[in-house]
Amino acid sequence: MENDEKARIHVVPPLLRSEVRELKPSTGNYLHGYMVNAGYGKSIMQWHQLHPETPLNIFWDKKDAAETTHVDDTLTFHQLSDSAFLQSLAGSKGYATTAGFESVCEAMYLGKPVMMVPAHIEQDCNAYDASLSGAGVIAKDFDLSLLNEFTASFQPDKHFRDWADRCPQMIVSRIEYASKMSVNHRALLSALLAWGMGKYYNSSFSHIINKAFR
Repeated sequence: MENDEKARIHVVPPLLRSEVRELKPSTGNYLHGYMVNAGYGKSIMQWHQLHPETPLNIFWDKKDAAETTHVDDTLTFHQLSDSAFLQSLAGSKGYATTAGFESVCEAMYLGKPVMMVPAHIEQDCNAYDASLSGAGVIAKDFDLSLLNEFTASFQPDKHFRDWADRCPQMIVSRIEYASKMSVNHRALLSALLAWGMGKYYNSSFSHIINKAFR
């Protein structure tokens, strides 16, 4: 999507966590997955029974499950843990997900092919956008054969990583642009940016915002 100056729409990269930007991706032999609905675990199990030769490392939020559930030598379910999730994603050969915005962007940054099974309208939009960019494919269920097929021909977008790395500079540029707006527009943007940058970069950007608005 291009900037639309007339409509005051400016496209900036996703705000990725510093932990993601510090990862060193590699390509392992397993598929990595995450599902917000533990019920999808049944689909994973069914696919695994047909394809036990493919190692699967799956994260879910099943409340009554143990921290780690080893089904067999090639299928393991994990309760969600940020650090373990990111390490598994970084070392995987592909990622299956319900298409949450943040993890899809993280997979794109790490150069991982994605299969997306959206569960609601926001995830439908995320999946559609990612598929248009060539980052992944959309599926109706967790038939991981589709991900295996896509992985074989996938080429990561190296420009995405460079673009995402420029996020702080681009955000500051938008702040400077916003300094020309009305006071109400500036106050709203200031609050949004302070929240976003503080959340993902663990530091206060209020001094940058104040300087831009002087």
